[in-house]
Amino acid sequence: MQNWSVYTATKYAVVGFHDALRKELGPERIRVSVIEPGAVWTEFGQNVSEAMKERREKLDALSAEDVAQALVYAFAQPANVLVEEILLRPVLQLAP
Repeated sequence: MQNWSVYTATKYAVVGFHDALRKELGPERIRVSVIEPGAVWTEFGQNVSEAMKERREKLDALSAEDVAQALVYAFAQPANVLVEEILLRPVLQLAP
């Protein structure tokens, strides 16, 4: 997608870091999960452009509670279960 190269690069960097950390800490039974939310309404919305606000409205962006539920799901699993990755997006979000 045009004009998303830096965003895409940082997203892959976080996923790669997560995978390396998971492999490093797994033998100590430390679970490492990555939660990748899409468009989310946050307090950062006060500082973004009008276009970004309109995009969030159009997508029916996630709430902080939506993301928190994904975290609770990952953390609530038995100690031997790893929820490795959760990609969480509004239904209407078709692109990053």
